[in-house]
Amino acid sequence: NALDLHLDLNGQTDVELTFWIRDIGDISDDDDGLYFSDNGGISFVKVLDLYPSEWCDNTFGQHPPIDVDGLAADAGLSLSDQFVIRFQQRGENDFFPSGGSNGFYIDEVNVYDPGLVYHDLSQGPFEDNFENSLFGNSWAWNFADVTSTINTNNEITSPMGVVSIQDG
Repeated sequence: NALDLHLDLNGQTDVELTFWIRDIGDISDDDDGLYFSDNGGISFVKVLDLYPSEWCDNTFGQHPPIDVDGLAADAGLSLSDQFVIRFQQRGENDFFPSGGSNGFYIDEVNVYDPGLVYHDLSQGPFEDNFENSLFGNSWAWNFADVTSTINTNNEITSPMGVVSIQDG
């Protein structure tokens, strides 16, 4: 099974991917994963293993943001106007309980520019106020517990996070 998302990413430099996924009796297989193509799907390169049965078994979970431009560059691909993201799953059964289930559901696929602003720390001090529980657009917040949120400067964040930047 494969679900192909065709995108025009020409001229993009910073691209992230998030999605919700639900495992339905899937048994992990070496073919399961995310595949990228920069030639409209003529050829694909596997860029990430995707084994939802190991972390969202029979429930919906959100994968942390995936760095599309970074994975594409590592695979020798460019962000083209014929870019394809493939969600691939191999299984022996159909999706219905009557014949044995095997697969996963994908929902709320989001491909976006995270809009991060990088500050040059050599040009003076960078300060941010963590006491007000807000993060500015220079911060990305990824949870390792199968949920993920990208915060902007008007969203509440956990007051328990600790950040330390030190001059070496």
